Order: sequence, then C-alpha cells, then structure tokens
Amino acid sequence: MSYRYLADIHNPQTRIAEFEFRLREGTPLECRRVVLEAMADVYPPLRHQAGLQAAEMRDEALNRVLRALAVGDAEAAVEAVVAMGLDANCTPAPVAAVRQVACMGLEGAPDAQSIAALMQAGSDEDPDVRYRALIVLYELGATGEAFADLVAQRLMDPDPEVVVVAAQIVSHSGWAELTGLLVAQWRKLHGSNKFQLALCLSELVAESQVSLERDVLDAIVDQLLAALKDEITTSSAIHALQKLRVTRARAPLEKIVSGWFTHPIMKVEAAAALYMLGSPAGEKYLKKALGSSRKDARGYALRTVGRLRIEEFFSQLQFVARSPEYHADTAVLALADYGGEDARAVLAEVALNHAQHEVRSLAAKMLDEWNT
Repeated sequence: MSYRYLADIHNPQTRIAEFEFRLREGTPLECRRVVLEAMADVYPPLRHQAGLQAAEMRDEALNRVLRALAVGDAEAAVEAVVAMGLDANCTPAPVAAVRQVACMGLEGAPDAQSIAALMQAGSDEDPDVRYRALIVLYELGATGEAFADLVAQRLMDPDPEVVVVAAQIVSHSGWAELTGLLVAQWRKLHGSNKFQLALCLSELVAESQVSLERDVLDAIVDQLLAALKDEITTSSAIHALQKLRVTRARAPLEKIVSGWFTHPIMKVEAAAALYMLGSPAGEKYLKKALGSSRKDARGYALRTVGRLRIEEFFSQLQFVARSPEYHADTAVLALADYGGEDARAVLAEVALNHAQHEVRSLAAKMLDEWNT
C-alpha cells in the first residue's frame, strides 16, 4: 500500500487526528516520519503539535535532524534523515516555519550540541525563529557568557516580541547589569510590549534590588495603575504593584475589591496585594472569600492565605484540610505553602486519618516533597 501523505488530507482537523493516530499506532521509524512531515504542514497548530511531539520523543536520531533544520543546514538534515532509515525526500525544507518547529523539538534535548544549534538559531534572520530559540534556551537552563551575550543582543532586536522575551529572561535571571538596555527599550516601545517591559523592570526592582531613576519608576507605576482598568492586564499589574510596595495603589485596589462586576478571583488577588500593602480591606475581603459559595473563589483564597502565611487564617486551613468537604485537597496544598512545624503536623495527621484516599495521598506527597 502506498504511503498517504498528511498533505493529501484537506481538512486540517482530520490531518491532526491522523497525525495522532499514526503516533499511537506506528513504529518508532513511522513516528519519526510523520513528525517530520507534520513539521512542514501549512496548518500552524499541526506544526506546533509536531514540535511538542518531537520534544517528548527525546529521540537522538531525530534530534540530529532537528539540530540541522534549526540552523537551516539542508544537507546535514538530509544526511541525518537517511542515517535514521528514512528516504531523503522525507526531509522538510528548512524554511522559517520549519526552523521554528525544530527549535521547539529541541526542548527535549539539553545536550551541548542542541544548545549550540539553538544559540545559532537565536540570531536567525526570521524573528519567529529567534523568539522560539530564546524561549527553548531558557527552558533548557542555558547559562554562560555566550547565552547572556545573546540575550543582550536580542534586547536590541528589531522585533518587539523578541525584545519582550529577552527582557523576561533578564528579569527572571536577575541580570541587573542589563537594566540600562531594558529601560532604553521600555522608552521606545508602545502598547502591550511596553507594559511587558514595565513588568520586567518591576521584577528587577523588587527581586534584584535594582535602582531606577525616579522619573522612570514613577512612570512605570503610573503605567501599572492604568493597567488595573483593563481586564487583560489587571492581574499582572496587581502583582507588580504588590512587589513594588506601591502605597498609592491602595485606593484603586480597594475599588477592585468592592466592584460589583469584578471577577471574584481578581478580587482575591487585589485583596492579597492590599494585605501586603497594609490595608485592612485586604484581610477583610480574604475572610469573606474564604466563606464564598463560589468554589473557584474560595479555593483561590485558601491557596492565597497559605502562600501569604496569614496566621489569622491558619485554623481555617486546618479545619478544611481535615474535613471531607470539596476543598480539603486545596487546603492541603495551602498548608504546604504555609510551611512550618504546625502545618507539617496537620499534614501528617491528614495523611494518616483523612476519610478520602485522594486527600491522604496528596498530604503524603506534600510531606515527601517537604522532606526532600
């Protein structure tokens, strides 16, 4: 029977279903072939699935192909495809979309050769490839001067989305020495990209003790306060304002907590920030949320008071964790977040005596993680 190419299936959802079927039923060699074929599909979600599958397979023979494709080396890609037992015509052309997916696939390959290929892809002519290479390098835990230099270069990238990814790596890594570049780009960018850089600078200030010029910090705070009014950015702005300990955020946060049409989870986030900023309104609303009839709001409030280690609510965490009610497992997680010997003792009791097997197992798991 002749091979039926995925491209011959016109409906993209049917192609995805066929792709998944061949992965389930095929031999390792057949799986390699269908992944390579899907990498070049015209339908982006199928290409994305191919990249995820390649990373999950952790197949060194396939990774050799991916490394060649990621850097646009068509000849080396063909050689690697033939070496693993497939025809040369199974090799996708290393166009930009394929190079991007190849970078995705290398997330399952933390070896030096793959890191080197991704470093090269980080300077690709196509911004989508540069974007993906940076993300995968960070996920793989890339370190060293060469990686730091690449991130610094991408902070000056002509594509704003690449700049944002580079800035996020800088802030998460605490690279204070790159603050000047980040501020320069923050001044240049607009809209959502400028907001993302404001978040990155906020994290550097809060977590890495970076000092910003007063006018820059004031402008960032103003930007964050304005972002509270947009549902898309409210949550991120709340967390940033909390980290920066911005006392003038109290009034707008209290407005969120008291708003009729604000989502209850957003209210819990605002209440947590208010608590950290010393406003009584924060603890008051958290108490209300812990008794909410909405399961999502109550569960989120339980995790929040555990994460913040609010002593006034510890007895409630104990009670819920010991109880047979819906949120017992959430309270177990909150106690693990809370920490301390009292929380450990409650978890040990729950692991032994709780009526529900799932809750006992979760408590035991939390204790094991605690002890490692």
